[in-house]
Amino acid sequence: MTLFSIHPEASNSHRDVNRPLAIVSVTALGVIGSIVFLLLPMLIGAFTETLSLRTSQVGLLGSADMMGMFIAAIVATFWIRSCNWRVIAALSCGLLVVCHLASGFTQAYLPLLTVRLLAGFAGGSLMSIALTSLGDSRHPDRFFALFVSAQLTLGGIGLWVFPGLLAQFGLGGVFAGLAAVVFCSALMIPFIPQQGRNPVVTVLKKQGLEDSDQESQGRALQPGGMTPGVMALVACFIFNMGIMMVWAYLERMGNAAGLPGDYIGRTLGLSLLAALVGALLAAGFETRFGRVMPLLVTLGVQAIALVLLATDLSRTSFMLGVMLFAFGWNFPVAYQLAITVTIDVSGRLVVLFLSAVKLGYAVAPVIAAQLFWFDMGYAPVLALAAVCFLASTIVFVALARRSNTAPL
Repeated sequence: MTLFSIHPEASNSHRDVNRPLAIVSVTALGVIGSIVFLLLPMLIGAFTETLSLRTSQVGLLGSADMMGMFIAAIVATFWIRSCNWRVIAALSCGLLVVCHLASGFTQAYLPLLTVRLLAGFAGGSLMSIALTSLGDSRHPDRFFALFVSAQLTLGGIGLWVFPGLLAQFGLGGVFAGLAAVVFCSALMIPFIPQQGRNPVVTVLKKQGLEDSDQESQGRALQPGGMTPGVMALVACFIFNMGIMMVWAYLERMGNAAGLPGDYIGRTLGLSLLAALVGALLAAGFETRFGRVMPLLVTLGVQAIALVLLATDLSRTSFMLGVMLFAFGWNFPVAYQLAITVTIDVSGRLVVLFLSAVKLGYAVAPVIAAQLFWFDMGYAPVLALAAVCFLASTIVFVALARRSNTAPL
């Protein structure tokens, strides 16, 4: 038996994903693994101002963490149901601490790009564990929403203190702070499950089949083709590409409108409160209004936000646009994840969902950068984001109705 494997006679407590302490622990580790993408607008601005890099280099640097997370999620599909989560989490936390510390002292472009790619890989491994564990739980809608809420709370604190920390200690101070947060969160590793539930048993329970005979398993695990799963992953990719196309350039939009830097930073920080409200509402509503209606409400909110951001920005329109955008980003996430888990019969699709998220985040800044060739400011970026949100909503609504997970 290797260090990474689970002993076949391990007690069920090592797989109990529903223990409150286990839920808190995997949530904490998943949040610190993904926190950088919430700080991305401020990091892009800091890289631009302090490292004297070209716009194209800054765009790629902003995508490095996301690409690392994408690669980690793909790799996780091979180990997530067989390896010891505690060992993987410990190794990932150690690598993440080293990468954050190294980022604060690395000035050259290629070495910094490599370090951030590794940091993304470590963070993505932690997120893979967290999302798989929460997806195995009895109430995935609720716990996914609470995960997003915790993510937003820490991200909001990070955006709030970022300007002062950067001004006083530079990028080294910012990344040292991130390393300290990772180190503290690593203390939760002994309380996470060593592995999740058996996916066959999980599907049987989700479908109300308490017996485990061969006939029931056959009914529960009917393949139904790859189409629904591929559709969910594509919709996830499109949605998050649209999100990051806008989010990565919000600071630049405000700057182009002549808004003060401190006002932009505080607005981005406060916007995470609106996002937190969205995530908490999803946790509270759970499936009370189904899973289709929240997706349609989100689309309407996003349309209003994009219209506000496309106008001549004032302090008021910028704040309202950013607030609504943040709400529309985070309110539907739990429903999208739950729809994906519902159509998953392997127990691995939730990890591929994460890879689709990170791929969308990774390619978005690069695609958005190409749109500036049209010399129309940020209008093409906002228009393409609107198309992404519409297309993604159509696919998720179709999947929800097909699987009978969410009546209108």
